[in-house]
Amino acid sequence: MRISRILYKQLAYLFYVHAKRHEVPPEREINLRALGIKSKMPIKLSLNPRDQGFSKEFSLYGFREILNSLFVYYIVRKYRPSVVMDIGANLGYYVALEALAGAEKIIAVEPVPLTYSYLCRNLKTNENAVALNVAVADRDGEVSMTVSDSFNIIN
Repeated sequence: MRISRILYKQLAYLFYVHAKRHEVPPEREINLRALGIKSKMPIKLSLNPRDQGFSKEFSLYGFREILNSLFVYYIVRKYRPSVVMDIGANLGYYVALEALAGAEKIIAVEPVPLTYSYLCRNLKTNENAVALNVAVADRDGEVSMTVSDSFNIIN
């Protein structure tokens, strides 16, 4: 147990150092091959260079959260729901996987205006997806929302 914890810390540190030096490119293709998903068409996402969370990690590897990615893809592929609601759609990574899996219609909800603009760019070629620039909360009305300078990563 102690050895695995030490190894994990070393690997996490190496990832951190590598990621810190990496510049986010304007766009990156989803690495479907690494996920074991077959597709004839490549899927590219426009990335936010200021985003040190999703955009940085995705630009390094071409995927994010591998188990979640596969879970979403295979659940949508198995059940083929008529509507998928993607709350907190960010740049549309999961929206792309949901569409690829065969979702008939996807409602992508993203509250952050700048992130929403990237989401809209990424959904231009997806006829099954609709983007909404709103937030989802447990009550009606307006609430304050704080967005980190580095977007979806906690400093």
